[in-house]
Amino acid sequence: MRKTRIFITLFVLFITACFSGAGFAQALRLETTMIEGGFDEMDFGNIRLVKDDGELNRVSLTRRMRVQVFNSSGEKYQVIQRVTSAFMSQRGTSLSSDILKFYVSGARKSGIMDPMSLTPVNTGDKVIYTSDNSGSEDTFFIDYFLSLSNILETGRYQMNVTFILTQR
Repeated sequence: MRKTRIFITLFVLFITACFSGAGFAQALRLETTMIEGGFDEMDFGNIRLVKDDGELNRVSLTRRMRVQVFNSSGEKYQVIQRVTSAFMSQRGTSLSSDILKFYVSGARKSGIMDPMSLTPVNTGDKVIYTSDNSGSEDTFFIDYFLSLSNILETGRYQMNVTFILTQR
């Protein structure tokens, strides 16, 4: 039986923009680090849809990213996840939003994380963290889960995700 492989890559772009003045860029800064799955990009690697014994491979894969926000301004801020394209193959086939889900966890301060349960990664902007009123620096995690149960077409899949830091 011919083994099929699928290459799935989620390119993660890091932006620390959206500031209102020159001092803001130095006072508020965002850093992201892949804990699992890659260096500068989230890579789900070569996915085998068929196991050696011919059975369908219906697994889920997880990738974790650490987000650190540094703030010396003392003002409230938000972290926004911007998804600019659907999760799709090189052939242009869009996949269901149920294929890739995420949640936010582990904030050390008194900020608000959202979502705290598995939620589909949809196109558009999603506020994933809002700081406390004093804009305390914080570190939190974003966990991405890829389910292979609905992927039928082999190939390479990707989507663009950007993180934006805004002062409130």
